[in-house]
Amino acid sequence: MGEILKRLWSRSQGDVSEPATGPEGEAARVGPLLPCLEDGTPRRTVGLVALELAEDQIGEVVATLTRLESELVLVPLILTDMDNFELFASRGYVFEHFPSPRSQQLAPAGLPWEAYLQRRLTLLQRKWQPVALIPFGEKAGRALRTWRAPGGGSGWHGSNAGA
Repeated sequence: MGEILKRLWSRSQGDVSEPATGPEGEAARVGPLLPCLEDGTPRRTVGLVALELAEDQIGEVVATLTRLESELVLVPLILTDMDNFELFASRGYVFEHFPSPRSQQLAPAGLPWEAYLQRRLTLLQRKWQPVALIPFGEKAGRALRTWRAPGGGSGWHGSNAGA
């Protein structure tokens, strides 16, 4: 994981001067939500999709981010279904929460879980416009492959569309 993140961060350099584009490549009407560093400098995000991982596996992702923190140009955006927010919040990481597997029955009535997940991924991509989405775990990999497939979601093809 560390090498993938290093390549993305060094390639992107967190440039926020490029115009934002939507899922179909057209210019977005509203730019991405850009978190700022402590000095106020806005930075683009890279999405780390971590679904149905054990707490120790999430801990490994966080530990890797902590080790790479001094080299980070992009801000990690963690998309997770883990209920322990303290793991991310205590380190100042940006995260978006999906309902945990045991809460998935709370998806809107009549909307299958997978359809809900695909809609949320599309909304989060429009909101943050991450330069890439990196899946962690089987569930995240399946969700992103479905989302990127023709007719399966936004059709967004980020810099790691083949991941």
